[in-house]
Amino acid sequence: MNKLVLAETQGNNFVRSLLDALEAEFAVCPLEAIQAGERKGSTALILSESQFVALCEAAGSRRCEFGELVSAFSDLLVYPFSGSAQAVSALGRVVGAKISVSPMSNGANSDYLVNGTREMCGPFVGVRVQAVNST
Repeated sequence: MNKLVLAETQGNNFVRSLLDALEAEFAVCPLEAIQAGERKGSTALILSESQFVALCEAAGSRRCEFGELVSAFSDLLVYPFSGSAQAVSALGRVVGAKISVSPMSNGANSDYLVNGTREMCGPFVGVRVQAVNST
């Protein structure tokens, strides 16, 4: 089983609160330690959108690939991901593709299903997120 690592954040972190409520086992690690490659072993990493952008910028300033900074982790989840211009641009650079995002329509009653290959979506393949009234 993978060890879950949550990148440390300041202030109230609802992801940490959720993991605590679910009694999930996880470690909290400063972003600087992740950048330095101090977390070894087969682990899954959760980053916020701003942390993802910061790591992408750090990779660029070091003239290395983003994957090199997070090579100690087998899986990566960027959550929450609002689709800011910086994050979309960074994601496009990481995956080497043009990325676009569109907001979920208000009042839509459609679920979101993660469909794709296991290689692309990893442990999230088949996850269904129920629609909510976003208004």
